[in-house]
Amino acid sequence: MARFNWVANRICVVWHEYDSIPGGGQDTNIYYTSKAPGGGWQAKVRINDDSGVNEHYRDQFMPALDYDTNGNVLITYYDRRDDPSNTRYHLYMSHVSATGGSLESNVRVSTFQSDPTFYSFIGDYQDVWCETETGSGIDYFLDSWVGVSSQSVGDIYLSLIGP
Repeated sequence: MARFNWVANRICVVWHEYDSIPGGGQDTNIYYTSKAPGGGWQAKVRINDDSGVNEHYRDQFMPALDYDTNGNVLITYYDRRDDPSNTRYHLYMSHVSATGGSLESNVRVSTFQSDPTFYSFIGDYQDVWCETETGSGIDYFLDSWVGVSSQSVGDIYLSLIGP
């Protein structure tokens, strides 16, 4: 996903990428980069901070991003770090500066772990956007995501991510 961050005057891009793990195995991580007009692309920055978790079962995928009134970026993504079978996922978020510097550790947003085995296609339905409260100027992020469980097959959820 790409967005123009008009506050920071940068094009911001986020994606998931397959990485090989030394000694074998796979790992899919979330990466971020940005570019200011007239400049080159900055080096990609890994966003998910799950190092030390079982290295063979920690895929992250389908990221989305938006920025706040200070130009900082909120990135949300599906994350399997909490499931050793690498199947079920939560929605996680990361708050970074416009150049990708971490502003806080990753935070789990979803309240339950989704299991896509109940519904084989979860789609590309995950997005985040910033809303500024009129009068106070406080930024809030909203995220829509797909939750899948035995009771909820592909329902769309909305999460409020406050300051």
